[in-house]
Amino acid sequence: MALLTKSLFTASLGCPRKLYYATHAEQYDNADSDNDFMRSLAEGGIQVGALARHYYKSKYKDFAYHYIDTKDKKVALRQTEKAMQQNNVVIAEAAFEWEDCFVRADILVKRGESIQLIEVKSSSISGVEKDKITEPTSRGEVNSAYRHYIYDLAFQKYVIENALECDVHGYLMLINSDQPCDTDGLNQMIRINTKTQEVDVSKLSNYQPSPNEADWLLLPCDMNLVCNAIIANQTTEQLDYMGATFTDYVDKLLESLRADSPLAPRLSTQCKHCEFRSENTTRSGYHHCWRECAGFTTEDFKKPHILELWGGKGFRRAKSLIEEGKYFLSDLETDDYFNPKDEVLVLDAQEFNPSSRRQIQIEKLRSGDTDFVLLSGICDEMSEWQFPLHFIDFETSTVAIPFTKGRYPYETIAFQYSHHQLNEDGTLTHTEWISTEQEFPNFKFVRALKADLDKDNGTIFRYSHHENSVLNQIAEQLRLSNEPDRDELIAFIRTITHDNDTDWVGDRNMVDLCEVVVRYYYDPSMGGSNSIKVVLPAVLRSKELQKCYDRPYREYVESENFAKFDFSLINYTDKAKTAVGNPYKYLPVIGAEDGEEGSDDRINNGGLANANYARLQYDGLSATEKERLKNALLRYCELDTMAMVLIYEFFKIHSIRLANFDKLHK
Repeated sequence: MALLTKSLFTASLGCPRKLYYATHAEQYDNADSDNDFMRSLAEGGIQVGALARHYYKSKYKDFAYHYIDTKDKKVALRQTEKAMQQNNVVIAEAAFEWEDCFVRADILVKRGESIQLIEVKSSSISGVEKDKITEPTSRGEVNSAYRHYIYDLAFQKYVIENALECDVHGYLMLINSDQPCDTDGLNQMIRINTKTQEVDVSKLSNYQPSPNEADWLLLPCDMNLVCNAIIANQTTEQLDYMGATFTDYVDKLLESLRADSPLAPRLSTQCKHCEFRSENTTRSGYHHCWRECAGFTTEDFKKPHILELWGGKGFRRAKSLIEEGKYFLSDLETDDYFNPKDEVLVLDAQEFNPSSRRQIQIEKLRSGDTDFVLLSGICDEMSEWQFPLHFIDFETSTVAIPFTKGRYPYETIAFQYSHHQLNEDGTLTHTEWISTEQEFPNFKFVRALKADLDKDNGTIFRYSHHENSVLNQIAEQLRLSNEPDRDELIAFIRTITHDNDTDWVGDRNMVDLCEVVVRYYYDPSMGGSNSIKVVLPAVLRSKELQKCYDRPYREYVESENFAKFDFSLINYTDKAKTAVGNPYKYLPVIGAEDGEEGSDDRINNGGLANANYARLQYDGLSATEKERLKNALLRYCELDTMAMVLIYEFFKIHSIRLANFDKLHK
């Protein structure tokens, strides 16, 4: 039988049925099975773990140190048992087994009879937040923001204490968001080979951290009190969180493993992102759960599901609707999704409100109507936009361990932007900026952006809140800097941004094109999403737009990034030319400019952009590899701003129709 590991325990916290799916890989597909390493890499977990080991090895330099990096369970248990015979010892990846439970502790410190267990996570916490998680709340609950991590630690403590028959003091080690990095290149000292998954920490030996834990980038939080309360079944969230008390839940999981029998699923909004959801329905745990709990048939899975309903603007009723057995959008009554304060959508509505947007989604799905809706209020909105129009998109990186000295964990690094300018005569130009150097690029970034946007008073567009947030963060970084032009740059930023905390709105505050979509536009193909990667394919269904952009992209704007490619924005997926594919799927792969063949590696989302920027910060990449990654980053970011241009062009084409319609019916 499979042993109950900490990864199986934490996976089951969302739904106990996942324990069975995870231990039967021969029957069920798992979207995360090949992504654990890449996810940990993206979140910084691998590097944070290596840094934590280095901290404790340095702090307890007079102790014996053992890093048990074998994956063989029996060998790991044997090596741990031998290491634990020493009086003073630090053990990384110590292994313990008890009652069919098996855990590997990130770090264990034994000092005589005292034992400390340290679980390392890449999430951040401030000193103020730390005081709020180390004991149950006034209602007796475990802090919800860190609950998953705390239960992970409690499970390890429970197993190790029973295995050793002694007390173990539990700590949760998180990123200290208050602490700046004390050396340049710390991130680059921990090298990761993404192909072999090997971690090289040889350069980390040159880094001597402070003996004072308060100076570390990682903050040990004493969680012993709250872990003891969990293990004693005393915290009040346990029945809602697990459906049982802690010890009973562990026993249920063990019984399931021993009997090789699945536990009952828990249907919830978490099902939307279930890792056991597969297109192969016979191997899909998600499909099995809904068949078993809700009696779904093959045809039911084709119906519009409650999980597809747009959840924007504070809609939180999906959970209760599932509990009531309302699984399909066709099951919903108006009161299920409508806020009484909102107005119902009528024919002459100027814009959507949150409820009426859900209303049109449900009505379209029920009727089978595939036509888009564009409300007339967009005409007034567009009349306020001033040429030339500027469309900007930023690519940013947030890493747990900073690249440069003096920067903070997860501090925003703005390393790239793309800028399309649409002139009143219809001509289109493109400019861009990128940093691939080992530097803190933010101030150079904003200088270049200012030079691009400060030439006129044309309207500036972003998509969603990201660009506004980034610029406000850079303004704060500038305020704390000694840059000679900081006042000038801050003034520029304040002109084109807004700040909700101070009610500041710049004279040239950027227009959020995503909010324009939410207020005025809906296409049934978008479902419940307003992501630019969903909206772009929707607007490309417009025959008028297809006629305008049916040639290779390079014929519409001069761009070195696409000069060597016949990349087109319009890619038909059927011979009848009735369906247009998503342009992001057709971006050239990394290295395509050099004739690279057989690869499907392309940068076509923000997560990949972030990860590949991090790769550029490491020494060891060849000049060719760096150039290929840089080019792929530039292509992706340029498509983002071109997507915004296309959305604008779609609005322009169809708002003219709306205006003419209004004239005819006055």
